[in-house]
Amino acid sequence: MNLDISKEEGRLIKFIKGTLLVLPVLILFIWSGVRGVDFGYHWDEEKLFLLVEKAINTLIFLPSWYKYPSIPYWLCLTGLTPHLIGALQVVGLDVHAIQEHLLLVVNTPAYHLQTRIIYIIVSSLSILWVYLQPLAWKRRWMEALGAATALGFSWEIGYHSRWIAPDVIMMQFGALTILCASLAVRYPERRYWLYASAMAAGLACGTKYPGGLLVIPVLVAAYQVLIDAGIVRKLFFAMIRVIPVFLVTYLVSTPGTLLEPVTFVKDISYEMSHYQGLYDYSVVTPGLPHLWQILLYLAEVLFSHYRWIAVPFFILAIVGIYAFQKESRKNLFLLLSFPVLYLLYFCTQRVMIVRNLLAVAPFLAILVGRGSVYVWEMLASYSAKIKILRYAWAIVICLLLVVNGIWIVTAAESIRYRHTDHYIHQLVAYIDNHPRVSFHVSERIWRELASMGDIGANVSKLVGAETGMAVFYAREGLDDLGKWPKNQVGVVTTLFGPWEVNFEYYPLWAGDNRIVLMPVERVRQIGLSILR
Repeated sequence: MNLDISKEEGRLIKFIKGTLLVLPVLILFIWSGVRGVDFGYHWDEEKLFLLVEKAINTLIFLPSWYKYPSIPYWLCLTGLTPHLIGALQVVGLDVHAIQEHLLLVVNTPAYHLQTRIIYIIVSSLSILWVYLQPLAWKRRWMEALGAATALGFSWEIGYHSRWIAPDVIMMQFGALTILCASLAVRYPERRYWLYASAMAAGLACGTKYPGGLLVIPVLVAAYQVLIDAGIVRKLFFAMIRVIPVFLVTYLVSTPGTLLEPVTFVKDISYEMSHYQGLYDYSVVTPGLPHLWQILLYLAEVLFSHYRWIAVPFFILAIVGIYAFQKESRKNLFLLLSFPVLYLLYFCTQRVMIVRNLLAVAPFLAILVGRGSVYVWEMLASYSAKIKILRYAWAIVICLLLVVNGIWIVTAAESIRYRHTDHYIHQLVAYIDNHPRVSFHVSERIWRELASMGDIGANVSKLVGAETGMAVFYAREGLDDLGKWPKNQVGVVTTLFGPWEVNFEYYPLWAGDNRIVLMPVERVRQIGLSILR
């Protein structure tokens, strides 16, 4: 008995030591997220804060709004916890006084920022789950760390995690689902892992409805647990073990599904029409054209601000698929069942909003980690005399990840210059460094440059320009931004402003303004009226 305890203690110590490796990635992700948390306005937050305000007024904690499930709403309510404790200490159990205090809190910037920080911290858990996933398969620690760092240093994940929105929270539950499902397959006698994966999938669905597709890998895991059983018994076992736990967890998280069915159905119907192009926002052709746009985003954007890093990482994910196919098709099927079905579902929609695609990021990050180590192993197997090749490979991967880490810090720092003249000074420096380029600036930028006494010989007004570089604030042409090509990289040559969002994928961003530089010919091709 004592020997068993010591073994368990040894495993626990080893696990804690191993987990410390990913701690710097977690810390940098959270730190950079908090550093840039005051990024300004986001359209989704107001909807949820109104629901919180209504709950305080009525003391009825059903949101009566189900365009999202209810976990985002519960997280917003969680942000009131320290304020509730403070109110209780001051006014005791005076319900009316507490309500008045909390209503004042909800409308303060401090509460908004605190709630964003809660979202950042919950989102960061996906890094831990992705790190533990390869370890659950008895893979190398460097594979686990590579996968976690690829996810944690992704700028797309980083800036989306600041939003009080369901997408990265659902992504986190997705990463937890596949981790628990993998542990269920590895330890079939420990059924609690299977139930845990079903609960995680239910919470994902309770965060955003398409997360319900995460029940598929849970069913796959349940099917794989019974190694020697027949197909019918496996399917029956999978259904009766998984579906009830999944449904109960979802209903506990979003009880309005049953308690307010009319409102629920109405809101779900609205969202379904929204994704069929109700607002003509970011409309794409369903099917293969939409799927191609999705793949371009995953390949060129998801893993890095820099395309020369994002594309190699996506290629490594493909290498990871090849490696899994050779080593364990069972694990590969478990890993890919959700992202494949999820992407196929979204490519049938007429609207492409890239935050919907983040749910597959942990799965791709796991493949990136596997692909990186597979190449390392292949280099190691060629010859003992050329060990330098594998070390060089490891150094290259580390350097690419470091560049991503530097960028997420740089992007966070850029947000802190909001409401200053920092960005216009960046523009002046850029113009000075390109004396042979003709810059044609908007009326507003012309006035700002004139006030600084810094209009160079290569600067003129934009109206009537035929060639050269157009320079203007994005929101100067706000009425025309709907004409911009959506979901494409390379439309903008340079941006000066806060990097709180990928503007090329959110050109209708209602947050802070930014200075846009693009060739006059491209502005004319798009048809922006700012040239007239």
